Amino acid sequence: MNELIITRTKAFLNEEPQTTTQAIKDQLIASADLVEPLLTARVEAQRRLAVEKNRLRHPKDKDLTDLDRSIMLADAVSSLQADYDLLVGLESSLSSRTTLLYALL
Repeated sequence: MNELIITRTKAFLNEEPQTTTQAIKDQLIASADLVEPLLTARVEAQRRLAVEKNRLRHPKDKDLTDLDRSIMLADAVSSLQADYDLLVGLESSLSSRTTLLYALL
């Protein structure tokens, strides 16, 4: 699911903004069609990240400092964090593109 919406969003963002009114309107519709699935994917990624952080949180231990535990946790969820960060970045880029398209109208 995430791969499909990521691919679709990247493809849309790689297109050059159009200059004709009808083409801009078509791109705005295409942009609007991406918002909900991208939001859903980002929320799901955020949920998975939170669940894994809670599951992998290391209990207090006299041999490990807070920094040690923090580093271990960050390492364990780095892939999920990267997925989440990518979706956040795509949402931001899509929002910027939509703003640009409205300005071109």
